[in-house]
Amino acid sequence: MRALAKLVAVNQPDLIIFVGEALVGNDAVDQLTKFNQALIDLSPKDNIREIDAILLTKFDTVDEKGKFNLLAT
Repeated sequence: MRALAKLVAVNQPDLIIFVGEALVGNDAVDQLTKFNQALIDLSPKDNIREIDAILLTKFDTVDEKGKFNLLAT
């Protein structure tokens, strides 16, 4: 997290997006909260940043050959 906070401080992105696995359910809220707090805690005091957006995504599986098997809905 320290390296990620440094990356944000150096590059000063316009948008910080949290990308999470959709299958974790309510644990995504805990992950987001902890990630955001770590980003705040490790940001330079003169430029505190927080997560701007959330993207939840899902891949079904990856087989032994590295091919994605997507869920058809």
